[in-house]
Amino acid sequence: CFAWSIPVCYWLGYTPPREPDALPLICGFPRWAFWGILVPWVCADVATIVFCWKIMRDAPLEPTATESRAGHGGG
Repeated sequence: CFAWSIPVCYWLGYTPPREPDALPLICGFPRWAFWGILVPWVCADVATIVFCWKIMRDAPLEPTATESRAGHGGG
């Protein structure tokens, strides 16, 4: 997201609009904020949610060697 946000915010934020008094808006956000901040943030959130729900699994914890020798079963 960093590699996307910095260049896009710079490019869209410092490019003068065609009309001097008009700030280009997308869904109420300035164009540079929409494409440079909101879009990558939403994409990162979606990727995190998909990873957590579909890819990441619980793994059972195995007792350490010290616990096995001492007879502590961990619970």
